[in-house]
Amino acid sequence: MGTILQDMMGMLSRKKVVTPKTDDYITLARYASAQERMKPHPKIETELVTMGSIKTFVNDVSTLPTGLISTKISLTAAQIKSLGTTPIDAIAAPGAGKYIRVSDCDGWLTWGSVAFDDNPITLTAVGAGDVQALDDYSLLAKTSTTNNRFGVYETVDPYVENAKLQVTGTDSVLTGDSTVDIYISYEIITL
Repeated sequence: MGTILQDMMGMLSRKKVVTPKTDDYITLARYASAQERMKPHPKIETELVTMGSIKTFVNDVSTLPTGLISTKISLTAAQIKSLGTTPIDAIAAPGAGKYIRVSDCDGWLTWGSVAFDDNPITLTAVGAGDVQALDDYSLLAKTSTTNNRFGVYETVDPYVENAKLQVTGTDSVLTGDSTVDIYISYEIITL
């Protein structure tokens, strides 16, 4: 084990970083059982997995967690100014027969020095002609570091099946240099 760690530290110190390939291997370690976690010298099982199998696992919507999930999306001023033409993917489409139910969404503006001249930021799920949206029309108008809760549009469908959630806005934002973090709590619901 010491040799592997020494090799890893040596590669880091030499900045030897590569782009992984599908057939590259990574070591995976697991406790032999849940009880092993409590022991001073637990039994650990080690296995090798390929980057290809990790990609398959990550892209497989059946491996999505159940219950409340939280994520954070960080937006630069440049990204905020281009949200009307270049939306930011926040949550991947969950798969057929499933939808994203947003439980809570907060925005945190870290004030720069110049106010934004337009202020809508919207979380939007679009699919098969349906739209789910949450918006914040006042966060970008703030002139100090602050937070705001996103509200739900009343005129749109509450849930859209198999639709990714994107951060969108208008293309009319020309000035402003603050950054925004969006905190989303959501569930994946199976129909």
